[in-house]
Amino acid sequence: MRSYVLRAVGGLPPDDGRVTVRMLLPGAPAPGEIDGLAVILVDATADGVSAGFLAPLTPHEAAQWWTRSLGQSQPRTWIAEHSGEIVGCVRLVPAAYPADPHRADVVKLLVRTDHRGHGHGRDLMATLEEHAAATGRWLLTLTTETGRPAETIYERWGWRRYGHLLSATLDEVVGVLTG
Repeated sequence: MRSYVLRAVGGLPPDDGRVTVRMLLPGAPAPGEIDGLAVILVDATADGVSAGFLAPLTPHEAAQWWTRSLGQSQPRTWIAEHSGEIVGCVRLVPAAYPADPHRADVVKLLVRTDHRGHGHGRDLMATLEEHAAATGRWLLTLTTETGRPAETIYERWGWRRYGHLLSATLDEVVGVLTG
């Protein structure tokens, strides 16, 4: 399969507030936050979402990744909570080079399968885009898998396709070069 790379062309208004979206503090995730994020990552991976992991992903492996990742000062991470449970997340990764202070990547926009279709992803993205604009990050990029529902959702939210990647992840590789 192919992945598209998209860029933001405008902000999203927040949805009707069915979830609470908040930024996690870098370096000090609470155990419940790690567990909730691990559930989302395992769920997404099992559903075939291209999130940088291959199924089967264990809750322990997912929790270890989140613990390491949230221990860093960047990227920024937001979670969506519904009735006290973490039901979604998204991350903003600022560009690393001095020439790109206006750029950032959007990664790990994930919503638990049992909470999809209720606007939680939209709430997360709207909050991320508002923060990005307030911090001078006006050019956002992300990747998504061709043919997945996310592709249509991003386009509906005002993102535009600007390129294609062939065989972007290990599970998409169909041949191996040998010497």
